[in-house]
Amino acid sequence: MPPNVRKFDVDVEQFHYLVVLDDYGNVLSVTRTAVRPYVGSEKLRLVLWIKSTIRPGRDI
Repeated sequence: MPPNVRKFDVDVEQFHYLVVLDDYGNVLSVTRTAVRPYVGSEKLRLVLWIKSTIRPGRDI
């Protein structure tokens, strides 16, 4: 990677991302590096979403 590329660690509501910018401030990549633990209501929503999207007989 050229030396003029900048890397930043960004924290958004306890989700951590690595953002890489070029000299002009354009985003080259965004990579999630860490996830905060989900709370009870979020876990329930996630389980319901997974069950609604994955149905028997369909390819995953």
